[in-house]
Amino acid sequence: MSQQEPKWGEPPLGDVVARLIAERYPLTPGEAVVVEVDAASRFVELVHEKRRHHFRFRVRYLRGAGEDRDPWMLMVDALDGLYGMFVESGSHRTLPTGDDVQHEGAFFSVTVEHSVPELEKLADQMLGDN
Repeated sequence: MSQQEPKWGEPPLGDVVARLIAERYPLTPGEAVVVEVDAASRFVELVHEKRRHHFRFRVRYLRGAGEDRDPWMLMVDALDGLYGMFVESGSHRTLPTGDDVQHEGAFFSVTVEHSVPELEKLADQMLGDN
């Protein structure tokens, strides 16, 4: 593996990635997928909304792309694989997370979060944190 900085291409478009993922993993009524690409911070993030639940998957490239692979495409591929594991298992708890998740020979920082915005809003109201 080369230690040189990989060649970063153009960041992908989040809405295009979201459409491709929704095509690959068809959504049921009440579900939505949104993908954000942050070019400045160099990460890709997918938010899966299902009824009241929101699942957030963030992938940031760390190393291992080599000179001839684009980290953006590796991140999108890793995000696709992560989301696919989520869809197949039905659980976010078993997904790989942390600062050294390996995919296709490259390493990524991966975070997975689950939230219920309605409950968070209710908790804020009850605690007086408006």
